[in-house]
Amino acid sequence: MDPLINNESIVFCDKMEKSIKNGKVYAINTIDGVFVKECFLQGELLKLESINKEYPPLFFNLKDIFIIGRIRAVINKIF
Repeated sequence: MDPLINNESIVFCDKMEKSIKNGKVYAINTIDGVFVKECFLQGELLKLESINKEYPPLFFNLKDIFIIGRIRAVINKIF
């Protein structure tokens, strides 16, 4: 999720918010691992999109994922 969230960032996840709102950032557990991505519902699929456009979007069937929660805040290391 560079440049907004990097590998050394601390994210605050609201585990009570599990309903996907298109364009919001969520922590999602998938069969391929845990991702922090912008999420978009597309029928029975969830599209996970990185802010860094060098990475292609990922698609998962809704029945194959677990929504950990919505990302509410990020603390980034400044140097």
